[in-house]
Amino acid sequence: MAASRDQVDYQLELSAAQEILRRAVRLDQGDPAVEGLSLQALEAAASDLGVHPSAVAMALAEAATGVTGRRRPLERVVGPRAVVSVRVCTVPAADAVRLARTLLERGHLLRVTGSGALVVGRRRRDPAAKARRALRSMRGAAALSKVQEVRAGVGSVADGTAAVCVHADVSDRRTGAVITGSLFGALGLLGIGVGAAAVGPLVLLLAPAALGTGVAVARQAHRDTVRRIATAVDEAADAMAGGVAGASPLAALGRRRPRSRAAR
Repeated sequence: MAASRDQVDYQLELSAAQEILRRAVRLDQGDPAVEGLSLQALEAAASDLGVHPSAVAMALAEAATGVTGRRRPLERVVGPRAVVSVRVCTVPAADAVRLARTLLERGHLLRVTGSGALVVGRRRRDPAAKARRALRSMRGAAALSKVQEVRAGVGSVADGTAAVCVHADVSDRRTGAVITGSLFGALGLLGIGVGAAAVGPLVLLLAPAALGTGVAVARQAHRDTVRRIATAVDEAADAMAGGVAGASPLAALGRRRPRSRAAR
C-alpha cells in the first residue's frame, strides 16, 4: 500500500511492527485487553504486507508444533533440542493430517494422539514395538521410532494452501551426549589431579583443556544424532506434504532430501 502525501514512510524493527500490529488489533476491537488475532485478520495483514500465502501456512504449521525463535544457552554449547522440517503441501490440509497419523503410527511405530491440525507421536515401550524397532535398527530405518516425541502440525489458509511441519524432540539424546561429555571431562580432570599430586601444581594448567575435551565430545555425539534424525524428519515431511499415492508409509519414507534444520 502506497504512503499518502502526508504520511511518513519509515522502516520498523520486526519486534516493533509486531507490537504495533497487536496494539492496532486491540484498538480496532475496542477492547484494550484483547490479545487474540483471528486467522482472517492475520491473513489480511500478511496480504497487505505482501507475504505469500505459503509462508503464512508454513508459519502456522510451525506454530502448531510449538516452534519458537528462542534459543537456550545449552543449545549454543551442545546443540539443538529438536529437529524441524517444513514443507508446502501438494495435498489438502485434511489429507496431510491423515498422512501424518498413518506415517507416525505405521511407518515409525509411534503411539499417536492429537486432534485438529496437530498429530503427536510418542515412543512406544511395549515388547512388540521394541522387537520391531530392533529389527528396523538392523536395517538402519528406526531413527524416528526411537525419538521421544514427534509432532506434525498442519497449517492452512483461505485459498487452500497448506503446509506441514515435523518437529522431532531430541532433548533426551542431547542429555545423553552431555553425560558422555561430562564423563570424558571428569576423567581428564581426575588424570590431571593425579598428575598434579605426582609432578606438581603446574599440571593443573591443563584443566581447561580437559573441560574443553568434554564439551567437544558432547557436541560431536549430539551432532551425529541430529544428522541421523534430520534425514528421517525430512523424509517424513516430504511424504506428509506430497501424499504419495499407493505407497506404504515405509515406501513413502524412502526419499532422501536433507533439508531439515534445528529448532530455534
